[in-house]
Amino acid sequence: MKNILIVVLLLIGTQVQAQKQFEGQWVTDTSSYVTTIIASDYAVLQVFDFSFKYDNFIRESILYQDDYSFKTECYNPRNGYRVTIVYKLKNEDTITCEFSGDFNDVIELTRQTNTAK
Repeated sequence: MKNILIVVLLLIGTQVQAQKQFEGQWVTDTSSYVTTIIASDYAVLQVFDFSFKYDNFIRESILYQDDYSFKTECYNPRNGYRVTIVYKLKNEDTITCEFSGDFNDVIELTRQTNTAK
């Protein structure tokens, strides 16, 4: 019984931190937008994209989330594109984004690190 309790607690501990792993700023070489994900230990709270090049801010609506992925809807009024995006953590520094709608592709985002000293 003691071993079962330990295993359950370890599993819960790893799942509690699952959404927190998405938190940060994410970039790709194929776009000037920076994707910012704000998360708690239990959920992704907010996702938005900003481009300094185009001076544009886009908020994504969270449609669904589980321990290892989440889905958003995004509308860009500048080009009229509406897409859904499924985010999946590939590793601690890479997210895959599967776009469907007015744009259909899979893009990898890389965690942006602060290089300022």
